[in-house]
Amino acid sequence: MEKLKAIIAEDEEPARKRMLSLLSEFPEVEIVGVAQDGLETLELVEQLQPDVVFLDIEMPGLNGIDVVLNFPSEVKPHVIFTTAYAEYAIKAFEVNAVDYLLKPFSKERLKQAIEKVLKNKKEQTAAPSWHSLAESLSYLRSEKLPVLVGDRYKLIPYEDIYTIEVGQRATHVYTYRGSYRINASIEHLEKRLPSEYFFRANRSALINLKHIQEIVLWFGNRYKVIMNNGRDIIISRERSKLLRKALKL
Repeated sequence: MEKLKAIIAEDEEPARKRMLSLLSEFPEVEIVGVAQDGLETLELVEQLQPDVVFLDIEMPGLNGIDVVLNFPSEVKPHVIFTTAYAEYAIKAFEVNAVDYLLKPFSKERLKQAIEKVLKNKKEQTAAPSWHSLAESLSYLRSEKLPVLVGDRYKLIPYEDIYTIEVGQRATHVYTYRGSYRINASIEHLEKRLPSEYFFRANRSALINLKHIQEIVLWFGNRYKVIMNNGRDIIISRERSKLLRKALKL
């Protein structure tokens, strides 16, 4: 039996190891490459021309949608998206020959996704146009952060967010309407949110560059930024150097 050549694209080591372990139980799948970011994924896709890519949507540098947009025109693998965020599911399921796995997923759910790709390959069903796919999923760039409030998600525009800070053992999103608690780490949000808006100030805070009111010279070659909502954040020494470059100070 001809095997499916597969690439795993996942930036978090525990998730990579789990995917490798799960896929090792499927004799019909041959893992030909493992990538840790978007650029490495593109290189492997071009070099190895896989049948299927297990592609994490939230990756540093190029996210999963950016990767799809930049696939070489002569290579058209099937894609199985993986992510921890359910709000990506609806559009992903609307696209033919592309499946979607919500972390943490079971072996049975992974089996269903693999069977779908095998069926398409047997029937010689072509993978979709990746530019059409990217257009179908363009809402992922809608510049809103979903925050669970009670029994529903509130979509907060990036432009409304001043800072995201860790405090009292939780992550809080501060906006002009108030603050919201979110179940995500600063590290994850830094990777997920666009760098043209958000800057990692220190170990426990992201700031919206578009809402900086003042930058104060601070002790130890650091800056203190005062935001438009009055909150002040101390920028770490190393990050102060990067902020100076980002704002061309």
